[in-house]
Amino acid sequence: MTLQETIREKIEDIGADEVLNRIGIQDITPKARERLSNLVNDRLLGINKSFFDFKYSNIEYIKAVCKALNINFNDYKSEYAFISGQASAYMSLKSPCLFIETDFIRSGQPIFMLAFLEQKRRIELSKELILEGVDVVIEYSKKIVKNHFLVSGRYIEFWGTIKHYVLIIDGFGSIKISVEGEVVSINQCKDRHANLIFNNHELVNLIKIK
Repeated sequence: MTLQETIREKIEDIGADEVLNRIGIQDITPKARERLSNLVNDRLLGINKSFFDFKYSNIEYIKAVCKALNINFNDYKSEYAFISGQASAYMSLKSPCLFIETDFIRSGQPIFMLAFLEQKRRIELSKELILEGVDVVIEYSKKIVKNHFLVSGRYIEFWGTIKHYVLIIDGFGSIKISVEGEVVSINQCKDRHANLIFNNHELVNLIKIK
């Protein structure tokens, strides 16, 4: 079993609040329960989550939970190191977004105006989608594109008629998506700065073009 599976099984036997008591948390708040829940359920053991804690850093927290459950952390050191590296890579990435290409041609508009209105042709997506794999990000984006194109009436105020969309995934590259929600082309980064691996597959290799 993995470290996470072992912790989950042990917690099921004695209860989450008992574990929190054992690691010295007497005043059990929703935040305290959330942190333990992330350790048990999050793919990155909650390392990618932000928790303000004077007592425990991420690794100290996991070690404390392991000790409370009579789990030898040293048996899982290499696994933790791998997941910690993945968490660092994940946290360095920007959230994926959809850029909306239109037939706009600049004709003297000031730069500050263009910068201010830029948000009208960007659709920010949840960063956690990256954890599901590039193929999932693309499939989700295709649905967003089809809905946005329909709701917008093919037109964005100031920017003009929508031509297509570009999905930008930090560390992977960009994917051109038609207004019908179909993948047109893929421009993959030659120098990828972050390769996330889940279920023994590189994130960048999980893409499936249908």
